[in-house]
Amino acid sequence: MQRVKTYHSSILDFKPNMKNDLVLIKGVLIHINPDELQSVYKILYETSRKYICIIEYYTHHQKKSCIDGMKKNYSKEILLGKY
Repeated sequence: MQRVKTYHSSILDFKPNMKNDLVLIKGVLIHINPDELQSVYKILYETSRKYICIIEYYTHHQKKSCIDGMKKNYSKEILLGKY
């Protein structure tokens, strides 16, 4: 993987300047304020040319997690266009 680029900043401050074949987000969405999730989904969509890979805690129903955020079906939200 020669051309892998990572960003060490808040996703809420990220301004995409290019599209990538794969956008990977892991263990981040559960820590985002639910009021900000639509903005994050939009950033993921605008940054992806082809694939978005979401690795996150999952549940069919939204509920408070034991960590500090919400467990929910993030992939379903983004697939249904709730961004």
